[in-house]
Amino acid sequence: MAISLLELYGLRIKTNDKVYEPAEDSFLALKALSTAISELRGDAHASVLDMGCGTGLIGLYAAKSRLVEKALLADKSDIAVKLAEENIALNKLESKAKAIRSDLFSNITGFFDIIVFNAPYLKAEEGEPREEAEMLSGGKEGVELSIRFLKEAKKHMKQGALAILVASSLSNMKLLYGSISKLGYSIKGKISERFFFEEITAITLQNTE
Repeated sequence: MAISLLELYGLRIKTNDKVYEPAEDSFLALKALSTAISELRGDAHASVLDMGCGTGLIGLYAAKSRLVEKALLADKSDIAVKLAEENIALNKLESKAKAIRSDLFSNITGFFDIIVFNAPYLKAEEGEPREEAEMLSGGKEGVELSIRFLKEAKKHMKQGALAILVASSLSNMKLLYGSISKLGYSIKGKISERFFFEEITAITLQNTE
């Protein structure tokens, strides 16, 4: 297993080739998260959930903020959870961050002020290796996993809480946006960047119910 150590956003992040390495979409999600955290009240003690945490970069970034009281890092991959735990320890954030195994919200309890999901957003390809598909594919239209996430997230968000979701122009964005409004979210903000043949967008959604 190939292992490397990155320095990102003031954090030391260990990576390996079995877990999605932070890339442009991760950094876009972090931009949206940074904005969301900066808009918290000065006396806030916010809770943040990093869904599909991978290396744990997003959750650890949140845990570093004085406005965040706790960060939960969740992934369905045992390898990713172990790596996230190592990165929590590496950055001495054990008092504010914890990593657990969960297939989306199957093992999640409680409510969060901000939930971030750098979702796999590519359309599934026939014959694609399972390991690769789990890291990159969001379903036949590329958004089915994201829609499932939005449905399940509602049970862990109070009114006004935020969800940050990463999506790609290569997926069925019309289907995704239609689901966003039907599920009781309003779009609070969008950050988009174009990379070669696709546009990646971090969408900040507010729970209106």
